[in-house]
Amino acid sequence: MSWWAAALLVGPLLDGMPAAGIDPTGYRVLQTATPLPGVLVGDHEPVDALLVTLTWTWPDSLASLLEAAAPHVPVMVLREDEVDAAQAQRWLDATLSPAARTRVELLPVMVDSPWVRDYGPLQRRDADGTLRWLDPAYEDRPLDDAVPVVLGRRLGVPVTPLPWSVDGGAVASSGDGLCAATHGYFRAHGLRDAGAGISTELLPALGCEVLVLVPGLPQEPTGHIDLMAQFLSPSTVAVAQADPELEPEVAAALDTVVRGLRAAADQRGRPLTVVRLPTTRNLVGDLHAYVNGVRLPHAYLLPSFTDPPRPAEQRAMAILEHALPGVEVVRVPAAELTDLGGAVHCAAMGLLLPPSSFGLSTEQPRG
Repeated sequence: MSWWAAALLVGPLLDGMPAAGIDPTGYRVLQTATPLPGVLVGDHEPVDALLVTLTWTWPDSLASLLEAAAPHVPVMVLREDEVDAAQAQRWLDATLSPAARTRVELLPVMVDSPWVRDYGPLQRRDADGTLRWLDPAYEDRPLDDAVPVVLGRRLGVPVTPLPWSVDGGAVASSGDGLCAATHGYFRAHGLRDAGAGISTELLPALGCEVLVLVPGLPQEPTGHIDLMAQFLSPSTVAVAQADPELEPEVAAALDTVVRGLRAAADQRGRPLTVVRLPTTRNLVGDLHAYVNGVRLPHAYLLPSFTDPPRPAEQRAMAILEHALPGVEVVRVPAAELTDLGGAVHCAAMGLLLPPSSFGLSTEQPRG
């Protein structure tokens, strides 16, 4: 029996194909019967620090991101290998306000590329409460690939290798065992060919009791789910929404994401509230994904694309303010990021840290 036949639990398809088929326009819900050693941390959970990479690729967006985040959490900054350390230090000193500068630390860690969400550690909370970082196999960039181990050693976080390619933006987690990813990412990285190991090995290792595979955005190359959906709490998920008249294929894919997430929640017998955030494009076709933000303990960093904000952005702000009572929604200019296919979530990573790590890298108090 194939792993699809053995592990498939839910999955009506848009074109009525039989359950044993593999249709990237439908969804599949898989569940593991193997006890989980821990649970993949959710994006909504209050973090202790923010991790970013200093790059000359998007200096204006980076400066805005640092200013927006620093009042809420300490910020740790990696350095792209083409950025000289002394030059980076001078840029931080000259660019940031005095208040932000005291909360931002340049680490002596170089990386190959600026998309820190891709190669940063996956975070799992083990059954005994221990925070553990997972270190997936990452492409052919050795400096990027080393980040989880290098930072884990520096910050006192245990790191466990994960022998699969799982970028940070490729899996969304509820924080209590429900996860989502795209067919396209799993196919491109060979994960759909791993046989029964998906349900018996990968899902338990990640900390996902249930995984729903959904269609990716049409013609979006990464297959990352974080341009489409993000959990705002264990029982609330934000999913992008497109105009079906202007973007029929995108709208259909996103509507299927909603159906897949609801089916996965039903499979677990737990309610799930879905809120929809608008997704638009600029005149040259770049995606404005308002769902691609970053949650901090008392703020949500929303990618912003125009100033003043256009109606779609205003709607996104209002929806998030209603869904996250007491959380400040802070706009972060993201046009430089969008030009390269990402937004705020792609370029920043919230980290949970064990209490023993405080003072090792930063003197600021927790959260």
